[in-house]
Amino acid sequence: LNNKLIDLGEKGKKKEAAPARGSDQGVKVYVVRAGDTLETIAAKVYGDASKWPLIYKANSGAVGRGGEVKAGVALTIP
Repeated sequence: LNNKLIDLGEKGKKKEAAPARGSDQGVKVYVVRAGDTLETIAAKVYGDASKWPLIYKANSGAVGRGGEVKAGVALTIP
């Protein structure tokens, strides 16, 4: 698994994407790697670790108690 965002916005075609900035850019997905936390993911995709609640709220069903994320899980990045 790589550590890149995937853009699924155009007819489901996969392509590398920049971090999400607006809702008109389509759906972004981040595949969790070993050692990732919501804070480190937020830092990577938003440049700000304090924005981790945005990821948590968008993925509450895929995130464990205390914000635990498992490697290999695909998270939606709002």
